[in-house]
Amino acid sequence: MKIKLVAIAKDEAAYLGDWISHHLYFGIDLIDVYVNNTSDNTSELSAAMANLESVRFLNGDSFFQDGLPKPQERIYQHAYDSAHIDGVTHVLCLDIDEFWTPKDFNSSIGECINSIDGNVISFEWFEGYAESKAFLPAFRQVISGKKLRFVKSLYSTGLKDARLSAHNIYSGDAAYRLADNSEFKFKGLDNGRILSSELCGNLKPYFVLHRMYRSETEYVSLLGRGRPKAVKQKTSVFKDNRTGYFGKRNGLQFEIADTEFRNYDEFRRSFFDKYSLYDVQAKGQKFVLKRFESVLKLIADADDSEIETLKRLLTNVKLIKVKSAYDLFLSKDFKQITKNDIDLFRNAAIALEDTNVELSLSLMKVARRFRPEGATINEKISLYTQMVG
Repeated sequence: MKIKLVAIAKDEAAYLGDWISHHLYFGIDLIDVYVNNTSDNTSELSAAMANLESVRFLNGDSFFQDGLPKPQERIYQHAYDSAHIDGVTHVLCLDIDEFWTPKDFNSSIGECINSIDGNVISFEWFEGYAESKAFLPAFRQVISGKKLRFVKSLYSTGLKDARLSAHNIYSGDAAYRLADNSEFKFKGLDNGRILSSELCGNLKPYFVLHRMYRSETEYVSLLGRGRPKAVKQKTSVFKDNRTGYFGKRNGLQFEIADTEFRNYDEFRRSFFDKYSLYDVQAKGQKFVLKRFESVLKLIADADDSEIETLKRLLTNVKLIKVKSAYDLFLSKDFKQITKNDIDLFRNAAIALEDTNVELSLSLMKVARRFRPEGATINEKISLYTQMVG
C-alpha cells in the first residue's frame, strides 16, 4: 500500500509546514504540492524540505495559465492518472486548509483503508468555528465546529474510466463508502455531498477538518487572494466564494486525549526543528498580515459593482480596521444606486441587526444618504446608534 496526497497551493507558506507535518504523522507516504501563481516565500519552504523525498513541490502554473476551465480538477486528474509511476495504490486530494483526521487521533490512514470495504472512501467535512487569534496551530485539544454536507475522498488507483471532481471520483468500478464503512448514498451524480440525514449524530471514525475561516484577520486577508483566472465570469477583485465569517455557535466538539495530543505535538516540533521551518513559517505569516492591509485598501477603494459582494463577504466581521475601510467604501458617491438597491441596503441591515449591529448601522446610513426622509431607516439608525453605544 502506498498513499499519495495531492494539493494545490497559492501563497500558503504560513500554513504548509503544519499541513505537511500533520499528514506525514498520520501515514501519508507521498505528498505532491502543485504551487501556482505564488508571491510569498513558498520557494524557501520547498528548499528547506529539499532532502525530504516524501514531499514534492511541483510547478502548477501551466494548469492555470492556459485559459481552460476547472484547473483544480485537471490537476487532480493528472495526479491520479500518473500515480502508477510512483507505485501509488491510493490518492487523496485536499486543500491546504483541510486535514484528514482520525477521531481517535492515533490511527493511520492505512488502518482506515484496511477497515473499510470500498475502493472510494468519502470523509465528511468538520467545519471549525472562528479562532480567537491569528496563526493558531491547526489542532488544539478541543475544537468546536459543525458537520457540513461536503466530502473529500480517497480513491484506489486503476479505477476504470475514472473522472475526478473537486470532491469525489466518477467510475463504473467505484464502490463508494463513508468513513464508518456504510454505503455512500447520494442523489444522481452528486457524490460530492452527503445526504442531509447524515448530518445528524457525532463525527465518524475519520473525517476532514476544514479550517476555512481561521481568525478574522486571516479570513479577511484571504479575500485578497482572488480566485483562479480560469474561473468563468469572474468579476470581483475579491475571493468571492465565501458567505461571510463563521462565528462561534453551538455545535460539536472534537476532543483529543492528552497522550495522543502530546505525541502529535512532539512530532510536529521535531519536524519543524529538523527542517528549520519556524523562520520560514514566520515569514509566511508576515506575508498574510501584509496582504490583510492591502485588502483594507481594496475594500475602501472598491467600485460600486462590489456592493453586494462586500456585504456578503464581510458579514460577521467585526475588526475595527475592516469596519473603517468598509465605511469608507460606503461613503462614496455611487452612480448606479436604484430604489431596489436602497431597499436591499435597508433590508440587509435589518436582517443583520441581531448578529452584527455595527454593520447594520453602516448599511442603514448608506440607505439614508439616498432616502433621507425614510421613516424606518431613520428609526433604525437611532436604534442601532444606541445599541452600539
